[in-house]
Amino acid sequence: MASADSFQPTVLAAVISSAVVAVGWFVSWVASRQVASDRRRERVLDAKAALIAEIDCNRQRFDDVGPGGAIIEYDFEGDFARQQDRIRSGNPPAIPRYNSTTIFREILSDVSVLPNSCITQVIAYYKLEMMIETFSEDLRTKTFLEANPEKQIQMYKDYLDMLREARSRADRAIRALKQAGSGR
Repeated sequence: MASADSFQPTVLAAVISSAVVAVGWFVSWVASRQVASDRRRERVLDAKAALIAEIDCNRQRFDDVGPGGAIIEYDFEGDFARQQDRIRSGNPPAIPRYNSTTIFREILSDVSVLPNSCITQVIAYYKLEMMIETFSEDLRTKTFLEANPEKQIQMYKDYLDMLREARSRADRAIRALKQAGSGR
């Protein structure tokens, strides 16, 4: 039979081995959590940067560059006045194709990575952009082109009002994205 002394080194080796394995598991768990946290932070920063770029690009369609590089905001009232006269003379306005949500549509399924503090502003902005996209298509239909001039004028005014609100929502969304941290 083996003596009690012969078991001690074996038991001690097993305890030390188990402790090393447990510490290794813990260190591996901490490291994997850090990697996951770093990846999430990177996804948040990438999503924010992409959305800011797209929203800012969309926002710039309302601005023009004047003398000396000064930014001149789009004149919604002046445009409306000019277009009313054109519509009444039988020339409805030419409405450009509207595609302002390319990046948002790509990251929509991943929007939850954004900090909660900015999701509402981003969604509000893009929801209006999608409505404008649909409405601008309506302004190119035969139904619109054959509508009476007063109906066309009202629809064009609604369109300009939506664009004006989009500019305001773009500013709020950009501000929210820039101010938001990378956490939830």
